[in-house]
Amino acid sequence: LVQKDIKLTVPESIRNEINTHISEIARKSGLPVNVIRQVANVVFNNMNVVKEETFVDEIREALKLVYDKSDSPFAGLAIKMKPSVILTYNKRHFDEASLAKHDVKVFEPGELAKYLDMAIKFDKKVKRKGGILKLISSLYLLRTSRESGS
Repeated sequence: LVQKDIKLTVPESIRNEINTHISEIARKSGLPVNVIRQVANVVFNNMNVVKEETFVDEIREALKLVYDKSDSPFAGLAIKMKPSVILTYNKRHFDEASLAKHDVKVFEPGELAKYLDMAIKFDKKVKRKGGILKLISSLYLLRTSRESGS
C-alpha cells in the first residue's frame, strides 16, 4: 500500500471505521493496539484521505450502484475521481456494469495484480521495440495498409 508512484485515495470514513474497531483488529491479528495504530498512521499518511462532504452527490448516485450501502462512499469517491478503480475482496457488493458506465472498474487484489503485471510486461515490450509512438505508428500503418488492400 505504500509505494511512491502510486497514491491510493480513500474516503475519510475508512479511517474512522479502523479507529472504531482497532481493538477487534488487534485481537484478530494478534498484534498490540499501538502497533496497529502505528501501521494505520503510516498507511494513511501515504494515502489521499477525502472528506465525504466533498462528494455528497456522487455518494447519492453510488447508492444506486452498490448492494451494500456502506460501500457507497467508496463507489461515490471512485465516481468523483474517474477514471478510477475500486479495489475490494467484495466485488459482489458493487454493480460493475453500472459503475463501468461511470468509468469505474472494480478489481479484486489478485485481478489487479495480474492486470498491472500485464501492463508492465506490455510497457517493457514497447520500450524494447522503440517506444509507444513507434508502436502506434506501426498499428496505424498496418490498419491503413489493410484498408487500402495492400
